[in-house]
Amino acid sequence: MSARWKRFTNGAERAHQQGNFADAERLFNAALKEAEKLESSTGLLSKSYDNLANLYLAQGKHDKADKLYKQALKIRESTLGPEHPELGTSLNNLAALCYVQGKFAEAEPLYRRAIAVVEKAMGPEHPDIAVSLNNLALLLADMGELEEAERMYKRALDIRKRAYGPEHREVAGNLYNLALFYHDQNRFEQAEPLYREVLNIREKTAGNDNREVIITLINLAELYRDEGKFEEAERLYNRSLSLTEAALGREHPAVADSLDKLAMLYDTQGAWDKAEPLFRWALEIREKSLGPNHLDVAESLNNLATCYGNQTKFEEAEALFRRALKIRQDELGTDHVEFAACLSNLAVLYDIQGKFDLAAPLYEQALVIWQTSLGPEHFRVADSLTNLACLYFEQGNYQEAESFFRRSLDIRQKIFGLDHLEVAAALENYSDVLRKLGRDAEAEECDRRADQIKKRS
Repeated sequence: MSARWKRFTNGAERAHQQGNFADAERLFNAALKEAEKLESSTGLLSKSYDNLANLYLAQGKHDKADKLYKQALKIRESTLGPEHPELGTSLNNLAALCYVQGKFAEAEPLYRRAIAVVEKAMGPEHPDIAVSLNNLALLLADMGELEEAERMYKRALDIRKRAYGPEHREVAGNLYNLALFYHDQNRFEQAEPLYREVLNIREKTAGNDNREVIITLINLAELYRDEGKFEEAERLYNRSLSLTEAALGREHPAVADSLDKLAMLYDTQGAWDKAEPLFRWALEIREKSLGPNHLDVAESLNNLATCYGNQTKFEEAEALFRRALKIRQDELGTDHVEFAACLSNLAVLYDIQGKFDLAAPLYEQALVIWQTSLGPEHFRVADSLTNLACLYFEQGNYQEAESFFRRSLDIRQKIFGLDHLEVAAALENYSDVLRKLGRDAEAEECDRRADQIKKRS
């Protein structure tokens, strides 16, 4: 390995970790040029393409990342053959890019091919397979394929435990992924002990690098927030913020992440005098370190806009939502799921002001994007249908509302099963519109089912 290539690469990685993307790009490009000079450097060349692509992906520069990932894959296929395990790296990278872009149908076969390549070359119990299994599980969960996703997460965890032992850092990563999966489904009793196990392992193995400890603290805090344990959540958020500032300085983008989390906790409690300045601080950090048109800036704009909307500062909220929408449109295109999320946020703002004529077309546009990108039975589609149903209900258009509430209920029952709290909420919505239509017996049956679900939960 070239000493110059290694020096450039190490420097670029440090700059990337510090959020200094300009220096990271310059050094990764220097490493790429060094690899191009060397004879028989195809391994370094493909790694250089991957490194630079990873940087572009982190900045939301998807077209540049796509080109470089494909170049790395082409080199590996031509020099190593179509069944070499290193192809798994390229396939995973391309699949991850598709995932970020909301191209789930393109990501899934890439992840499955990566698993097949590594299994054939290394055997079904090799720890490298766990990476692809985790990636595929995350994708499947977002596609609503929850049973297969859980199997993938558990298989990855078992592989890592057998390979490394129960208290290894790699095992903590798999435990963390499974905890997130349960958390996202509101299976709090299953998620909390896993988060605590992860935190215990990471605190023991962190050394001088507390980044994984910080991430775990944030997620455990979010679990407590979702359970309504606000004091415990606040304590953990503040601890994560202190650790982040001490490790990276007050102007690092990671500090903005911690600020956002604490601000959201205050926003949830209606403590807007505490939430708003933290959201503003996070936005300032991101604009300064990432530039005014970065996707993370759009996320900050959405957060601050939501806070304004909660305080009925509708004009300020609308301006920020529209700025966020423009960034996502420019960076991701108008068929991306995150663009749809931004449309939905703006629609909600109009909806709560009674501006139904402005809200409806935005809800409808978001629904089309989600149906196209995620499929007709995804939970985001169900959420979008519920938004439209509520709007029609508020307008007194009960026939349209009934149709959309019923479709949303059907999707939730298919995804979550018949006894999930998400289904109970959908049954209550459906009951309300059935009563407006004079279908009282059906409404009473929905209420009865919802009550039974809530009692069991």
